[in-house]
Amino acid sequence: MSAAHTPVVPLGDLDELRELARGGRLGAQLSSPANARQARLFATLYSLVWPIVFDRLTRPLELRRGHRRCASRVTQLSPDCVDGFHDDVEAVVDGVRRRATVPINDLEAWIAGMARAATVDGYRRRRGQLGAPQRPRVPGWLSERLRHDPWLTALSLHIMEWVGVPMTAGHQLWPLDSWADRRAHVTGDWAGSTPEATAWDVERVLAAMRTRPLWYERNVEQPLGRKQTPAPMHPVSTPLALAPERDEEGVAEWAVWAICRRVDAGEDVREVAADVVRRAFHGRLSALRLARIVDAVVEILG
Repeated sequence: MSAAHTPVVPLGDLDELRELARGGRLGAQLSSPANARQARLFATLYSLVWPIVFDRLTRPLELRRGHRRCASRVTQLSPDCVDGFHDDVEAVVDGVRRRATVPINDLEAWIAGMARAATVDGYRRRRGQLGAPQRPRVPGWLSERLRHDPWLTALSLHIMEWVGVPMTAGHQLWPLDSWADRRAHVTGDWAGSTPEATAWDVERVLAAMRTRPLWYERNVEQPLGRKQTPAPMHPVSTPLALAPERDEEGVAEWAVWAICRRVDAGEDVREVAADVVRRAFHGRLSALRLARIVDAVVEILG
């Protein structure tokens, strides 16, 4: 553990945590009914776990991705990366609660040894909660549809992984910035690996997936529909009321006018469509329904 990531917790709380671990009672105490002592122990455990997770798991992962800034310290993690870090910390804390039922002489070393397995378990549980396969694999028929293209095959796995985790990509449905970086590494096309080019690749992969409708519904559509709706880049000012049926035509006219006006002004059609549709429906659409509407608007406007 680096000096910069040494946990700052009261010594007495840390001593109590270690003493419970040495006595094989830590897991039972963390699993007991909620009380003030348990809350204090969880806070201490979080402070102990996050530096270990960052040094042992997050930093090496970010370096492999080429994200040197993200690898420098927790406060430099990008939005695409910080959610995964927090998920891993929570998974390790939960792993301690589940597994610390035997005497543990060196708690920090024990946590470092079990951290990777705990994050894998947490990842699979989160996917299961969304109804996604716990171990996504690219089926042979899909690889053939993609002509065994290395990048498109890898992207298909990224898509299957993404729909099965609760995190979002800000105002986007897909983490295109992160995937564009991976595209560059796989294809070697650094100049052409833009988020826009990556979005086209996503559409190609989704089109191939949709050739097996039942498979697509089970592995992509249903898990994606359970994810949170992406948040708009800017706060929505005044939502448009949709209560009376007589207002539906007016809402449609307003939406068409707003989208066309902003696109004519030079704004990105996909971002504009997502923003306007969110306002029209008060943000109540699922991520999947929103994406379908946006795709239809983009197809119409070209």
